[in-house]
Amino acid sequence: MPSLNSLLNKKPSSTDANSQDLIKQAIKKAQKILGKAELEGAEIIADSKLLSKKLEAQYGEALAKQVEKAQTDFENYLEELKTRTEQAQLLTQEFTKQRVNDIFEQFEQNLATFLTSTEQKSVAAIELELKAARSLIDTYKTQQLQLIDENIISMLEKTLSIVLSKRLTLRDHTDLVYEALEKAKIEKFVA
Repeated sequence: MPSLNSLLNKKPSSTDANSQDLIKQAIKKAQKILGKAELEGAEIIADSKLLSKKLEAQYGEALAKQVEKAQTDFENYLEELKTRTEQAQLLTQEFTKQRVNDIFEQFEQNLATFLTSTEQKSVAAIELELKAARSLIDTYKTQQLQLIDENIISMLEKTLSIVLSKRLTLRDHTDLVYEALEKAKIEKFVA
């Protein structure tokens, strides 16, 4: 097959001349189309690079916004978590304080009940002791009064035996009674 240059350099015949003109026109058109295609390709490449840079910038901005938003969301989450933790801590403190107060109130109530019970038992024991002491005192008093009565009777018997054995005047009787009383005082029969 002959090359394009060999065909162009060949002497033209009239049909060949027409064909060659057509070919030359076609080549020129093809070159124009190729030049235009190259320009358009260069423009497309330039536009593509520009678009790529724009997309990269937009993607970078979007990514930066997303990172910033994620960071803000994370910080907000941490703040919310901190707030919830503080609330939980306050609730725990309040619950603990209430529980301690309840325990102290129960303790005070139990202590008051115990003290009241102990006081009642102590009062009952003291009353029993007082009754026993009074009973002993009454018994002692009764015994002492019986002893005094016996001493008085004994003294009277002695006095009467002395008095009856002698005939005395009223004055002598009085003196003897006083003398017997003095002896009773000395012997501690009478206070």
